[in-house]
Amino acid sequence: MMSLNMQLQSTVMKAQAKAIDLELRKLEAAQANDRLSYIQPYLPDAFFKSENDPISCLLLFKRLVFKSELIIKHLDQSHPISEKIMDNVSESLVSVCELRQKAAWLGDLAKRFVTFVKHCTPEEFSEMARVYHDLVGSERRLNALVEFFRTEESNDNESVVDLQRIIAHLEHLAEVYLVQSSDTGNADLFFSLTRAFDMNSDKMMVELTFVKQIVYNANKAEAMTIIEGPERLDYDYMEPLGRLVTETKNCKMVARKLLRQLDDLAEQALTPKAEHLHKFRTMYALSAKLSQFCFETLKQILGYLDNKRTNREHITLGEVQGIIYNKCDDILDISETTMWDGCLKMLKSLSSELATTLKRIEHDNRMDKIATGIPPWVQRASDMKAEVVINHDMERKLQQHSEEIFKLIKDIKSKDQALQEANIRVELLERRMEAAKKDTEQFHALEESLEKAKAQTQMYSEAMENLQTEYEALEQENNQLKKVAAATTQKEDKRLSIPRKPSGYDTSNSSIVEEETVVGELSDAAEYADMHNHMEILKAGIRYLRAENAHLKRCDLARSLKLEQLPPIQGSLNSAAVEIGEEDEEENENDQERAATKEPEARDMVRSLATETRVLLKDLRTASASPKVVALSERGRRSGEWRSMKKTPDYQYQTQQSVLYTLKQRSEQLKDKLKQLQYTTTDNETTTMVHGAIQVAALLVRGCQENLVSNEILYIPPHTLYSRYSVH
Repeated sequence: MMSLNMQLQSTVMKAQAKAIDLELRKLEAAQANDRLSYIQPYLPDAFFKSENDPISCLLLFKRLVFKSELIIKHLDQSHPISEKIMDNVSESLVSVCELRQKAAWLGDLAKRFVTFVKHCTPEEFSEMARVYHDLVGSERRLNALVEFFRTEESNDNESVVDLQRIIAHLEHLAEVYLVQSSDTGNADLFFSLTRAFDMNSDKMMVELTFVKQIVYNANKAEAMTIIEGPERLDYDYMEPLGRLVTETKNCKMVARKLLRQLDDLAEQALTPKAEHLHKFRTMYALSAKLSQFCFETLKQILGYLDNKRTNREHITLGEVQGIIYNKCDDILDISETTMWDGCLKMLKSLSSELATTLKRIEHDNRMDKIATGIPPWVQRASDMKAEVVINHDMERKLQQHSEEIFKLIKDIKSKDQALQEANIRVELLERRMEAAKKDTEQFHALEESLEKAKAQTQMYSEAMENLQTEYEALEQENNQLKKVAAATTQKEDKRLSIPRKPSGYDTSNSSIVEEETVVGELSDAAEYADMHNHMEILKAGIRYLRAENAHLKRCDLARSLKLEQLPPIQGSLNSAAVEIGEEDEEENENDQERAATKEPEARDMVRSLATETRVLLKDLRTASASPKVVALSERGRRSGEWRSMKKTPDYQYQTQQSVLYTLKQRSEQLKDKLKQLQYTTTDNETTTMVHGAIQVAALLVRGCQENLVSNEILYIPPHTLYSRYSVH
């Protein structure tokens, strides 16, 4: 009891000490945050623009290292591998080992970035601002994992996937930034590769132990029969696995020794030569292949056993050996002869390589020193301070220059104002000069217009005098003409009052001769009145001759078409139909019954076509009888006077030709309709009617063609019409 009380008291004292340390650390953290908040306002704006993100990136990498180590520490406390191997190994322990291996690799990558940032150039340090923004999401994912471990709600498989994503991101960044770096990060690279040997050894040891355990438990605890027998199981399966586990422990021990050697060298600021780096990478590749082989083989054997357990079948060592052989061939590229032989050979090779490398490093006196230099943020801070000092001098000079510039600006403004005033004066003078020029030009123009007006006044006065003299002469001539006209009217009245003899042509001729002798004795005024009467008589005679010509043309067209000789269409067709009906009445009774239904329709069509024929004939007669003479005289038309286009000879001629062409087209269409009707009708009477109508249409078409050919413009020269009776 006393010992228990002492242990409880010591535990309480330790807890109190830890609580006090925790509170003190909280105070230090709060003080540090307050100090930072107080210092930040004193910092220049250039720091927050260019330096804040790279420093935040360095702190982020350090947080990644710390949180990775925290995860490993938590897993070691909750799942001690050395103790678990001695007991029953669970499947979750395999996931824990994989999680430890991923977390260790993540922490080592972050350490390499921390070393790189500490020893990089100021330009590379500025580029870390972009990396910081890329890694914010990865840190949040890692924070979620830490929170799950803190609340003990973590899922190992999901945690492995998240860690793998973060590692993939960091490996991509390492390919971009760390490959181009110098040898300053070789110490961290040696340490990370050696630590990977250690973690892979733990992982392989747990996986091989678990593979050994599940097959043994399936045979013993679950009573699943091994077809080859338990002896073959112990000899072919269990015994090689035991040797593999032992060899894995040896590799782990050598890896631990190598880690301690590297730690000792790091304390002395030394690191192995870069020539050993290739060897370390080769061993890491072998270790990664062996770890992958063990993990894939474990999954395959687990699936195989689950399948056999579900189907309640027996276990066959040959099938297990086939699984191991395929995985060894795919991953390790080794063809094994017995079970686990290829893995054992490669593991021994790795163990011997590790031991050889450890001896070389222990006995090698040539070591590289870990380079230490000025951190880039210190260089950046000194550059900023120098810029601030330079800025003070520049500000003083700038102020002097600004004052000089201000004075120069004032002088320039005053000169500009003077120039503007001078420009305004010049513009005013130019405007006055332009106004004076315009007044002068206007004055000259007025003088010229005045001279022109004087000349026109003189010309108009002379014209008025001439017009006055002409007016007086015309007035005298008019009075004389009035007197002559009065005398002429008196004589004409006397002549018209003389009675005419209705005897014969000779007596009238003699009287006309006498009248002509009398008229010859008259003056010019009497001759003009007589000529006017003769013109009226000639016009009446021309109108009569035109009407008579139209009548004669109409009659000639009817004779040429033989229209008056044609018998009545309806009567002839009816008589022909009666004769044909009497002859065929007895023979074609069935045909008449079928045609009886179509006869009214055909007759209606014939009637409509006959009506159209009559209308066309009437139009053709009208067109033929219309006058074809076109007057080409331009007499009586003044120059510039408007004249209708319809009165032009060309328009009249084209109108006549258009009318005749339209009649021809209508005749052709009528002929085509009649032919079509002839082909479609079967009644004899209707056929005869259509035949007669076709003859008429043919005659109409021929008449239209003859009229089109003979229709020419009759040109009547103007001097023949007006030479005899011209008016002056």
